[in-house]
Amino acid sequence: MSCEAYADRVFAGESVEEVAADDEVTRDEVLLACWWVGLNDPRRDSALRRWAEVAHASLARAWFDEVPDPPARDQ
Repeated sequence: MSCEAYADRVFAGESVEEVAADDEVTRDEVLLACWWVGLNDPRRDSALRRWAEVAHASLARAWFDEVPDPPARDQ
């Protein structure tokens, strides 16, 4: 599955844990996919971009437990 597909599902309101379980990947992998999309896709909502910018330092250090879930569209 692509990074965009993971981000779309999370942004639509599915939890990171649901997406990870459905696709048999880790929470960390879903977070990294959302982070990449948030920073690299100019069509994305600014809330996802802000989340990605804030989460960047923790993700770079692999402190995944400190990273909150990305925002859903209605947050």
